This record gives sequence, structure tokens and C-alpha cells, in this order.
Amino acid sequence: MAKISVIGSGGWGIALTILLHKNGHNLTIWSFDKKEVEELKATRENKTKLPNISLPDDIEVTDDLKEAVSDKDILVLAVPSKAIRSVSKSLKDIIKDNQIIVNVAKGLEEDTLKTMTDIIEEELKEKNPQVAVLSGPSHAEEVGKGIPTTCVVSAHNKELTLYLQNIFMNPSFRVYTSPDMIGVEIGGALKNVIALAAGIADGLNYGDNTKAALITRGIKEISSLGVAMGGEQSTFYGLTGLGDLIVKNGHCYGIILENMFDFLKENLLRVNSSPVEIIEIDESEIPQNEYQELNITLASLRLDSLVAELTNLSRTLGTNYIDLGNVQLNYEVEREKSTKIAVGDTIIIKKYGKFKIVEENGLTKKDKIKLIIRKYM
Repeated sequence: MAKISVIGSGGWGIALTILLHKNGHNLTIWSFDKKEVEELKATRENKTKLPNISLPDDIEVTDDLKEAVSDKDILVLAVPSKAIRSVSKSLKDIIKDNQIIVNVAKGLEEDTLKTMTDIIEEELKEKNPQVAVLSGPSHAEEVGKGIPTTCVVSAHNKELTLYLQNIFMNPSFRVYTSPDMIGVEIGGALKNVIALAAGIADGLNYGDNTKAALITRGIKEISSLGVAMGGEQSTFYGLTGLGDLIVKNGHCYGIILENMFDFLKENLLRVNSSPVEIIEIDESEIPQNEYQELNITLASLRLDSLVAELTNLSRTLGTNYIDLGNVQLNYEVEREKSTKIAVGDTIIIKKYGKFKIVEENGLTKKDKIKLIIRKYM
């Protein structure tokens, strides 16, 4: 049993609190609004944000942030995306070192375009938090009622990802894992733009052709941007990308990753007895990434040397970037600057993009190693 505090008492915060309580954990929920706290204590219900769904009596409710986070194994940040920075600042002096923090808010910061986990790590860097993200096609009221739902959890290391999968998952809440943290966040944030456009198309009485074009081209644009920012293309055709678009439109048609097929076949077909058709497509039908070919030279086949070259950062700043967990080697966060790189390796550099070493092409006259690199667009 873990001691968990959910920071934020909106619909999603309450739904996750109930879910985690059902999983056998010790729960506290926090709200900045004293009146809301009083209402929750008196009625065990947020009638405005999640009506007709009650909090169990043994869940603690508080408006004292220090009390809420004290001696907790996990903090779940369920505040609106616009409040992530201010809440993170408030946590700075009251959380423990290496605190596990799971962000469940979707979005990008308006002024900086930073992801929510970027903001959390930036504001709390002195505490070295272990930050993760939970995202996917999930409506709070359905999770609160125990209706079958799927999500994805992602963190900088596999051990934390698997730990959190076990914390959140139960028979009605299926949690998949992904090493692609930036892709999970970008997919969850940008799909809303396309979902709004699809809703507008419905309001204008446009037909299925228009909606299909919006979704098809929209997910292509999301995946292109996400890959350029360091995400993995397959992420945007999974639960945090296309899956979210599907639930927003009230239909279940699209692309399903192979490792999701059996679960969806067994469970999705029976949700509310609604007819759902799942069509398996060939991999060749998935849009392929465009890329730019780069010719670079390195003094040595070390990760820090490559990162400095690809980012135009100094060797020292490149090393710091690696230390902060901003670089993945073959889809695993790599913090060792001296790690050897080789042809075939995939390198994802947060905010700079995804790269693949295609070929080692001899030496220069000064004995530097010539490499051909693909930078995915």
C-alpha cells in the first residue's frame, strides 16, 4: 500500500483518488479552495465538477498543502495545466528529495511552450523529483464509475514506469507503459486542437469526409511535430494521440497498436453494448517520417560528443543536458556521458528531435570520425 496525495480536487483528481483508493492505497486529496474542501468533507461529493460520485469516508480532504504532501510516496498533480507552475513553486520547500510526482494535466505552457513535466522539473530541480506522466483517452466521470478505460504511463526510467503501472492499474483501468515521455505529453496536448476542429465540423453539419480529413491530416501533423521535438512516431498513433481523438469524437475508428489489440478486442466491444468495429491495417499504411540527412564529424564516438554536435551546445552544457535526463539512447534515458554510440543507434534529444546514426563514413584528414545522421522531421 502506497501513501498517495492527489493535488487538485476537480473531476479528474477525484476520479483518480477513487481509483487509487479502490486499489488499496492510502489517499489524501488537496484543494486550494476552502469552501470546496468544506463541501467535500460534508457531502463527500464535488457536485459541480463530478456529480453523483462519492469519495469514500476514509479519504482525507485538506486545504493545507504542506499537510497534504508530508510523508507521501507519490504525489499526483491533477491541477489545470495553467496552474502547474504556481503549484510546483508552492511545493518547492515542502516536498522531500526524490519525490515521485505524476502529472496528469494535458497541455503546453502558453508563453514558453514547455510541457507540464518540463515545468515541474524546472521549478523543483533542487529536489531532484522523479517525474512521470499519465495520459490517455479518459473521461473523469467514466473512470469514477469504474467503466473500462485505458491510459499510458511514462517516466525517465523503466523501473519507475513499471512501479506506477502497478499502482494505477486494476481490472477496469488498464495502464500501458511507454519510454517516450515527450511523445506522451505532446500527443495528449495537441490532440485537443484537432478534436475542437472536429467538433466545429459537426456543428457546421459537415460530413464524415471532412471529419476523416481533419483526423487523418491532424494526426500526421501532430506526429511530425512530436517527432521533431524528440517523440517516437508510434506514440501518436496510440492511446495518447489518436486514442484521445477517438474518444473526443464519440466514435472508435482509427489505428490500434498491435500490443493493444487483444485487450481492446475483449473489452472495448462490450462497453455499454455499443457496436465497435476494429479493423487491422498493414504497417505500410502508417505514414512514414520524413528526414533530413546530416553529415557530421566527431572526435570520438561518445554520447556527449554527439549531443554537443547535434545541439550546438558546448561540451559542458551538452553534458549537463545528459545529466538532467534529457537524452535517450535507443529509447532509454541515458545519463552516462561517456557511453559509446554506434551505427544503428537512435538518439532522442529533448527539444532538439530524434536522430539515427545511419553510417560511419571514414575519417577526415585530422582523424575525426565522419558520420551520416538522419534527423527526423
